[in-house]
Amino acid sequence: MDFSKVYLTFFIVILLFFVGFSRGDCFLELKGDIASLSGNIEEFLSHPLTTFSAIVFVFDETLSRVYPKSSFLSFLDKLDFPHFLGLAILASAIVFPIDSYTSFTILESFTFTTIVVGLTKFLTGRMRPYVENNPYAFKPLNFSKDYQSFPSGHSALSWAIFTPLSLRFGDFWFAVPMVISAQRLWSNNHWTSDVLFGASIGYNIGKIMFSNKEE
Repeated sequence: MDFSKVYLTFFIVILLFFVGFSRGDCFLELKGDIASLSGNIEEFLSHPLTTFSAIVFVFDETLSRVYPKSSFLSFLDKLDFPHFLGLAILASAIVFPIDSYTSFTILESFTFTTIVVGLTKFLTGRMRPYVENNPYAFKPLNFSKDYQSFPSGHSALSWAIFTPLSLRFGDFWFAVPMVISAQRLWSNNHWTSDVLFGASIGYNIGKIMFSNKEE
């Protein structure tokens, strides 16, 4: 996913959207949620998905050769940040009449995940497997889509959107980000560690945001 052209514009849009959309204590909630995220960094780093992604990094090249390549669900390759933004807003709007706090959580989770993923992609500049089967090729501070493999944006953003939904309405909603994440592997767009780390970012941020709303 290439964040260079749409990142700032849509980030501002979504900020304005949920500021006007939420209750009057929105800024107090945001302040508390940001503090909660920073206070849960250790929990994120020790999460099984995060730990496993670090271990799998060593075997990325081997796993890339093992995975069968397929064009199944190839339309997902065309999804970009604006599409996920639209999905987040749509999901939030549908949930709002039922549970306004979960609705707000979806937008919060999406926004914070966008920040973390966008910055990490830019700072690491990891080469995608379809460019060359070399998981150790990095060009930091890179806006090229070919060098924005780590972490998987599709994986992270889908988990960020559907984690609050799953925690509120049932675990079966986790099937959606699981399929999206798996497709990034068989389409050869990402290394395994990219997908796992992206999933961990989206899941943990969504879970933290949802837990704060419950409290």
